[in-house]
Amino acid sequence: MRDTEAASDRATRTPIRSRTILWSLWVGILVGCAGALAIAPPRGARFEARLAWSAGLPAARDWPHAARAGETARLEAREDGIDLVVTAGSAASARRLTRAFAARHAPSSSDLAAAYARTRQSWRAADSAPAKATRTRNAACAAVLLARTQWGRDLARDLPLASPSRPTPEESAPPDVEDAWLNVTWVVDDRDATVLLSAVVEATRLETRWFADSLVWSGWLPTARADAWRRWQRSRARLLEPIRQQLLAWESAAQQEFATRASAASLVALDNRVGNPWAAFAKHDVPPARPLVRPIASVWLPPLLVGAGAGSLGALFALVLAAILQPALPRPR
Repeated sequence: MRDTEAASDRATRTPIRSRTILWSLWVGILVGCAGALAIAPPRGARFEARLAWSAGLPAARDWPHAARAGETARLEAREDGIDLVVTAGSAASARRLTRAFAARHAPSSSDLAAAYARTRQSWRAADSAPAKATRTRNAACAAVLLARTQWGRDLARDLPLASPSRPTPEESAPPDVEDAWLNVTWVVDDRDATVLLSAVVEATRLETRWFADSLVWSGWLPTARADAWRRWQRSRARLLEPIRQQLLAWESAAQQEFATRASAASLVALDNRVGNPWAAFAKHDVPPARPLVRPIASVWLPPLLVGAGAGSLGALFALVLAAILQPALPRPR
């Protein structure tokens, strides 16, 4: 009898401690979550950036690039205002998009200068010397008018300011600006491309000075003033285009082609003389936008929960298997 009891005491197994069970479950959950994210990570919009907002929803032209997978923008109301919510596949992308939208409403001088430099570079890249040919005075003047039309249209398209959320009132040009453009229409009759270019440069400089006058535009938001500038450039195109067509109406096809090619050189010459028309739209001393970036819980939770469940079950299975396979240890007497 004593031998049987002694053998039973010597063959007793050591129970698994509760601390061991908790640590095993914790490690299993971590490993399961990591494995779930590695095998089946969430797709599309995974992070969102929030920024207090007072303008409208960014339009398609306000995006710095075409929207990629998961990139969206929406407005959400809160108790004391409105938030712009931008989603993206990564936290860095969501932050960059939000800052780009903010810059469209209050661009810095460096932002405007960089955008202006890109447009100017495109003009110079397109400037190839036209073939040597006898040009008519009409074709030379038409090239100058086409250059001014393209100058206004390209800059109105590329101006990195958002469109205002509300309609803006019509601008009224001061008399000196109106007179300068009236002089351009008169100078065309002289059929002198050099004089015409000087008249166009003078009119453009006066309009740039007008839009840069803070007293004239007092109370206008930068986006509203930029929208007025775009409208003005479109009106200059409507003014000059019929005159250009009239100049080329009786010219040969070769002269019309020459006017189109020569307008690239006239555009570069015009740009060199008129200066930067966007400088007045810069917002000085603007701190960088600091959006609140966080992961989207509804996207991350499903794979994490699946991984945590699988990891905890795996840990429990490993504990049970270890308890079964561990050798019996003799109990100290």
